[in-house]
Amino acid sequence: MSDSSPVTVWVFLGESAQWPSGVFRTRERAELWIKTGELTGMLTEYPLDTGVYDWAIEHGHFQPRTAHQQISSFAGRFTTACQEHFHYTDGDPDWKETAIYHAYTGYMRDYEMIIYVSADPRSGIAPVHLRYLFRYCVEAHARTAILPEQRRASLRRSRRVRPPATDAARRNRGSNR
Repeated sequence: MSDSSPVTVWVFLGESAQWPSGVFRTRERAELWIKTGELTGMLTEYPLDTGVYDWAIEHGHFQPRTAHQQISSFAGRFTTACQEHFHYTDGDPDWKETAIYHAYTGYMRDYEMIIYVSADPRSGIAPVHLRYLFRYCVEAHARTAILPEQRRASLRRSRRVRPPATDAARRNRGSNR
């Protein structure tokens, strides 16, 4: 949201809370408060002076397709995953979707990304590794929400262990050349 909407705030919604418990001008201040209080919940960036429904339409993240999606009660409950947001457990970031590997393939034509996706264990949904292969990728830009010290630690760990390849990844590695 920061790139297209310069005036925003960060809103923290604690786990199982009905109402927000904190509003901050910066993500850094919010994360300090979350860390200090060892809080569990979600921090979301919101635009000022507009509703999320209108913001999502204006920025091309949502297009109402049915009459139901155009009524006020729908707009009043609207939220979107396109808003920058982060999950925390006991004050620490809780990465539900984590890019565990990304780099150009050995033959330098395609860009590979492997993401680990998990759900609440109570849901019964098993975690999975998803592989994305961007073919004929001439340029790649990576953006992270991970703090520099977390990224350094992550890179040290990733040099020791390569993520497990999926069956599809094993098949595709030989056929892309």
